[in-house]
Amino acid sequence: MSSERAWQAGHRAARPWLLATARVGCAMGALAVLQLFTGSAFPLALMVHALGFATVIVVLVVSARSANRAGRSG
Repeated sequence: MSSERAWQAGHRAARPWLLATARVGCAMGALAVLQLFTGSAFPLALMVHALGFATVIVVLVVSARSANRAGRSG
């Protein structure tokens, strides 16, 4: 039973972080589509995509750590 509780606690703790990841990913996807239709691929836009990708990776790591911490304590 504690395993199920830990699983639920971990998912509850990670949810806000995962939603933030989804929002950043959607924003980067929308920017990519906009770039595709406007034909702009200037270096600043590429840097924004790289920053968005890095943000997604960092937030996923934070969500995993948060879920792990909540699972161990819950």
